[in-house]
Amino acid sequence: ETQPFVRGFGGRVPQLPEQAADRASAVLEVHRANLMATPGVIGAGVGATSENDVEPAIVVYVDRTSPARPQFAPALDGIAVRVVYTDPFVAY
Repeated sequence: ETQPFVRGFGGRVPQLPEQAADRASAVLEVHRANLMATPGVIGAGVGATSENDVEPAIVVYVDRTSPARPQFAPALDGIAVRVVYTDPFVAY
């Protein structure tokens, strides 16, 4: 299996434990509609916390060019929330 190169992780992409990723995905699906309805939010997914690459987080992408600066709880149903300010992106 080929892994993409990521600088800073010894050339390997860290991977969440399957059970943790599944739990985070389930929590995200419960909250996705509310997150996506929040002004400034352009996406949401499952990733890792910024402190621990094997601890799951719901990653909320916020348009950094938007005047909206949404506030989020530090966790949703026990899963950490990580906010990433980014340029707008387009899915192809």
